[in-house]
Amino acid sequence: MDVYQAFQEIQAGTIRPIYFLYGDERYFMDRWIRAVAEKVVAPETRDFNYDLFYAEETEAERVVQVASSFPLMADRRMVVVRSIQKWPASDKNRLRAYVQSPLGSTCLVLTAEEVDLRQ
Repeated sequence: MDVYQAFQEIQAGTIRPIYFLYGDERYFMDRWIRAVAEKVVAPETRDFNYDLFYAEETEAERVVQVASSFPLMADRRMVVVRSIQKWPASDKNRLRAYVQSPLGSTCLVLTAEEVDLRQ
């Protein structure tokens, strides 16, 4: 599915638990993430239910903890992790375990500038 199809689904009310955006078009990724956040998290609960992490500053364990927690005073939470290609293999493996059984009320958005398909 491409980013436009995913956005159309979200506009129609279908929100998947995980999205993976990759490439060097940071501007378009940022626009997509903002538009999705407007659909997923109400402005009045955004402080509680929207989290942004940078892989080089945060271990996957922390991301998984937040993504596994239920939203506060809302139906959904959104967790964004930027530059996951910078995580070591151990963090990628921890994230892989979460991806196998994600929490349905969390919308996890992962971004990477480049992708190593071997991992």
